[in-house]
Amino acid sequence: MNDQIESTPPQETPKKMNLVLRIWRGIATVFRFLRVSVANILLVAVIVVIFVFLFSGPAIKVERNSVLVFAPNQSLVEKRPNINPWFELLLGSTVADVTDVHEVVATLRHAAKNPRILALEIRPDSLAGASLVHLDLIGEALKIFSESGKPIYAYSDEYSQSAYLLSSFADAVYMNELGTLSFSGLAFESMYYKTILDKLDITVNTFRSGDYKSAVEPFVLDAMSDIVRESYRPIVDQLWGATKELIERNRELSSSTVAQFTESFSDLLGPSRKKLGDLAKEHGFVDELITSNTLSAKVGEEFELDRRNKSLARISTEDYFHTIKDRRDFRIASETSSDGASLTKQRGTIAVITVEGVIFGWSGDDSSQLVDSTGAVEHLQHAIKEKVDAVVLRVNSPGGSVLASEAIRLQIEAVRKQDIPVVVSMSNTAASGGYWISANADRILASDSTITGSIGVFSMIPTFEELLQRYGVNTDGVYSSDGHFRVDQTSGLTETEAKMLQASVDDAYDKFLEVVSNGRSMARDDVDLVARGRIWTGLQALEHGLVDSLGNYDDALKVAANLAGLKSYVVERYGFVRRPPFMNLLARASNWAPRISPESQRFVKHARNAWLEIKDHLAIQPRTVYALCEFCPDFKNTD
Repeated sequence: MNDQIESTPPQETPKKMNLVLRIWRGIATVFRFLRVSVANILLVAVIVVIFVFLFSGPAIKVERNSVLVFAPNQSLVEKRPNINPWFELLLGSTVADVTDVHEVVATLRHAAKNPRILALEIRPDSLAGASLVHLDLIGEALKIFSESGKPIYAYSDEYSQSAYLLSSFADAVYMNELGTLSFSGLAFESMYYKTILDKLDITVNTFRSGDYKSAVEPFVLDAMSDIVRESYRPIVDQLWGATKELIERNRELSSSTVAQFTESFSDLLGPSRKKLGDLAKEHGFVDELITSNTLSAKVGEEFELDRRNKSLARISTEDYFHTIKDRRDFRIASETSSDGASLTKQRGTIAVITVEGVIFGWSGDDSSQLVDSTGAVEHLQHAIKEKVDAVVLRVNSPGGSVLASEAIRLQIEAVRKQDIPVVVSMSNTAASGGYWISANADRILASDSTITGSIGVFSMIPTFEELLQRYGVNTDGVYSSDGHFRVDQTSGLTETEAKMLQASVDDAYDKFLEVVSNGRSMARDDVDLVARGRIWTGLQALEHGLVDSLGNYDDALKVAANLAGLKSYVVERYGFVRRPPFMNLLARASNWAPRISPESQRFVKHARNAWLEIKDHLAIQPRTVYALCEFCPDFKNTD
């Protein structure tokens, strides 16, 4: 007999029970996810709190007997670039480590009235470049500080040209006895790529309107053309003359002394083997050769702090700016406007909108709307909504895309239609597209050393048909007609395509002439005479009717107030970028890190400038028409 064990078949779980189990497991999963997420968030919060505790230190405050320290970072700019702080942290704090000129001016004016601030030290070692426009703006603020009875000292172990120009505003200039003071002069130069492009069999098809439009020259020539060189020479001479005059005025030196020291320094060395520092002191460029510690002791002695058993405190201009509780820029206008009419409004608001950098455009959320890279269109629209009394457009741009520039200009027209006067204040550069957006303003002011004009357009399309043919690659096909227009960078341009591209550039140039003609009330032929892509200084532009008057940022505010009939007004800067506190902490912490040698710094700086120049060329998109003075920003004191 076979024993058989009969197994009882498993009973099926009711469907209702399965559904309840799934729901319960789902709820459990959600709670487990929430528990882990909350734990992670709390962990990150604890780390942030510890980080802030370790690095933030006590709240910034202005101590008694303080010296304000102005140590500009890299370049002087109209406003900080709007860079994502986490991106800045990833690439290093130097990405946006620049100096906002208007922050500095506000700080110096406020500190001039603060009894806790005894003096100012200028430490320009990190300054990489500065335009005469920005130097004059800061110089006016330094004058106000000095007139308050507070001394200004400048110290550096090694003065570059830009560093010395800024330091020349000080009451006393000091240098290390082993330091050097060197002047690089002003130069306009570019890399030219024609030969290497020919060797690579890369064809750069260029289209331009304006014989002076030099942006295309590096791709079709091996050297600067004679006509462009001729136009740049008087500009370089004017700016270099203004640079020497600035030194003469600030240091009370003769023109011959300045010329000899800045242009014929090798002749001063002679056979005597004098130290470079001694020569700088002997010719009046520095007052004394000392160390940094000696300077601190001298300041303490001057204010007799040791005798009163008090110590000297120091605070940077960046930290001081964050201590200013009321940052409103309130100003009082004159009793009558410039044309003699009485001012009618007791108080109002002037919006300052900054257009800085190259103007590009892209489609917004609404594909029919063009968004400009500077944010000017959005800010101008905001000015209309806020019903401001006037707008000052501060332009520091070499231009860019024609479409994006036209979008800004049209929005300026929209502002003016609301009876809101628009005054353009040109900074270091307001050329090509930068002038396109300025032409229709109620008033245009420029500094005498502003670079403007460059009324011309261009387009460039590189093609690679010869390079591909070298390696046996050809393009061929069947087309609907011989007169098709389809730019293909692998097959080159047909005669029809080249004609159409030149026609689009000519149309854009004609539009540019029309914009300037209408905005400046000039005959079209007269505009063409001063256009053709030629750049001008602000002084030359005034002579040719391209600007209304010479004046700085403050002068533009006064003009805007007069046009709006304001007796007093608040200046509101749109698009003002302030870095988060933790980024300022990181920037401050970076000062503790070891510094590379000055020679290595110069090498890195030149390599960076070369990369930026190449990157700017690569950013030029095919089939896009540009009103861009690509090399205009080079006209500044860089070392």
